[in-house]
Amino acid sequence: MTNELERVAEWARDRIRSGLEPPWTYYKLMQLVDAVEGLREDGPTKQRMENSLRSHEQSRADAPQSPGQVVELDAFRRPLALAPGS
Repeated sequence: MTNELERVAEWARDRIRSGLEPPWTYYKLMQLVDAVEGLREDGPTKQRMENSLRSHEQSRADAPQSPGQVVELDAFRRPLALAPGS
C-alpha cells in the first residue's frame, strides 16, 4: 500500500510542478501530498501504539479478578418508595 500512496503523491507533485492546475485543484493536490506524507510518517508510530493498546487490553482481560474488585450494582440501589395509598 505504501508504494501506491507514493505513486499517488508523486503524481500530485508532477501536476503541481506543471503549473497548469487551477487554484482549487492546486490546493487539493497539496492536501493530497500532505496527507500521504502524514500517513508515511505516522504509520509505524500508529501501528506500534495500536499493538501496545491491544497488548494492554489483553493483559487486563487475562488478569484474575478478586471478588473485592467486582461490585454488584444492585447492592447500592435502594428500593423505590411506593406512594401512599398504592
